[in-house]
This record gives sequence, C-alpha cells and structure tokens, in this order.
Amino acid sequence: SSGGVDKYSGVMSCFTAGIDFLQPESQITNEEIIQEKVEKFADNTKSDYKFTPVANTLVPSPSSAAVQLEFYVVNGVGKIRITNNCTVAGKYGGRYDYKIQPDTGGKTYEKYPIYKYHYRANAQTKTIVNVEDTYVTQTVGGVSSAPGGQIYVDGNVIIGGNLTDHQGNQLVKGTITVVATGNIWIADSILVDGDHDASNNKVPSPDNPNAIGLIARGVIKIIDPGLTDSASAINGLTYERVGRQRAGKQRLFEQVEIEAAVTVGGGGFGSENVGARTEWSSNTQDYLYLRGVISESVRGVQGLYKNDGFIKRYYVDGRMLQGILPGDMWLKRKYIPTAAGWSDYRP
Repeated sequence: SSGGVDKYSGVMSCFTAGIDFLQPESQITNEEIIQEKVEKFADNTKSDYKFTPVANTLVPSPSSAAVQLEFYVVNGVGKIRITNNCTVAGKYGGRYDYKIQPDTGGKTYEKYPIYKYHYRANAQTKTIVNVEDTYVTQTVGGVSSAPGGQIYVDGNVIIGGNLTDHQGNQLVKGTITVVATGNIWIADSILVDGDHDASNNKVPSPDNPNAIGLIARGVIKIIDPGLTDSASAINGLTYERVGRQRAGKQRLFEQVEIEAAVTVGGGGFGSENVGARTEWSSNTQDYLYLRGVISESVRGVQGLYKNDGFIKRYYVDGRMLQGILPGDMWLKRKYIPTAAGWSDYRP
C-alpha cells in the first residue's frame, strides 16, 4: 500500500507454488471452437449411442425433441435407461431464462423455451444398456485416451425420471460424457457411485473411478418441477413424469446435488424460471450443490433471494483437473478446464 504495508500477506500462503500470470485464454465463449468440440464427439461416439430425436407434431409449439437418460446401478453394474424421441412442451419463462444467440460472438442473448414437461409415444419402449457398452477409445495427435463412455444427442437431453432406482437419485457408475447440441435439462440429483470425502464437502475421493461430464451447445439448467404437475392429454402420447412425488405433485428436493464436469457453450448453468420456481417447501431455503468443475459462457442465475431459487454451494473435484475422462474434452486440441479457462496439456 502507499503506507508500505503488504496488503496480500494474509493470502500468499494460498500460493505455495507461486503465481503464473501467463494463464491460457478461455475458449468457452468461442462458438467455433465449442462447435468443433461437439462435432468431435459426434465423430467418435458409437452409432448405437448417437441420437437425433424427432419431436411429435401433436405437441403444440413451443416444443422440442429430446432424449431422456436415467442413470442407476444394479448389482454393481452402471446402467442407463434411454428414451429416444421425447417431445418437450416448453414455455417462455421469466427474466433470467436466456441463452446466447448463435452466430453473434457471444454478444447477443435471446429467450428460449424452458422445460415444462415432456411426452413419449405410448408404444415406445425404454432401452436399458450398461454404461460400459458406450465406451470408446479416442486418439488425438497419436495419443490414445483411456476408455470411457459417450452419448451424443443432436438435440436436447433430459436427465432424470420417475422410475429411477437407488432412492430416486441418478447414480453413475463408470465414466461417461453426455453431449447435446441443444440443452441439457436436469430433473434430479446426479451423483457418482463410490467413495466420497466426508471431510471435504462430500467431494468424490481422489481414487474414485466414476465420473460424468455434461457438455451442451445450449444451456444446462435445473428444471422448475412445478411446471410438470399436469399435462394436456394427447392421443397416442404418454406424459412422462420426472422429479419426486410430494402430495401427488412433482418436486425436486431442497438440496439438488450435481457431481459432474459441466461445460456450457451457449449460456449458463443454473435454474430455470427463477422468480417463480416451485419449491419443495416454501418454508426452507433450497441449495444447489456442484461437486466437479464448471465452464460456462455466462454466469447462470441460481436464485434471487431467500426461498426463491437456490443458494449455490460449489466445490472443486480435483480429479477433473487431471484429465479424468469427462473433464477431458478430447478435441482437436486436448483441453482440460482450469481455473483460468482451457489449458492445452499436450507435451
């Protein structure tokens, strides 16, 4: 300071290895690079796990096509329940439901139809596969990745459901990355199987081999469960419930927990319909826990004030910073998320 006092002496112990001022430039707002990354997954995902869902025209606009994914574990084996060709009935939400308008260089925003509820065809069956069935090995620049799962959706993704095993939470065993050219809507807590560190805010333990990455060209958002309470009857279609039952209505618990590497190319990570969200209980504060890493092109809104939306509790999962599969985007350049943005770690 001007008086000769070291203003930073109280925090310098946090930087035991020094400070690197030559941090890489973040590429999360570069639409061209994000598109390259998404397309890279399309090129390397097994054909059985590449989906181009089609929306049913009987659902009134605004509607969109999606794939519903549910993760659970049976007898120590990670499972995925997949429902293709879902049709999301949307609505234009409140003041904070925006995403980046494509081809504007991240400088223009537009409202998008938020998740209200969704349908599937009456005769449609759900496909159940093992997480390891989706495993591939990628090679970039002569370097091969460890095997890991990939699901690629040219459209939107819904994670969660009303049929999920393991007490209703999504439970991931294995390593897998879910990539959507549209939005990823989260309708449940997403936890990874295996050991967690009770002394470190329940972050997965350093030797935990299970992980999930979520990458969206659009936004990644927690749905407003109250919008799913009822749906119009449409001949030939089944209203697909998500969330938890409370007094016959759909709700999310007061604590939503996400253990994932989250990459949002078209907006932010947060909750939809903030300002009018339906709470599990009007008398308690809701919390959004993220244990993982996050890169978002804008800062997403989680809540506004007491009992309206979420208060966030974010904790770094250090495994994701070391190239564990979902944190490693395996692209034209091998980037991993770091505190300052994307870092190229090739020799």
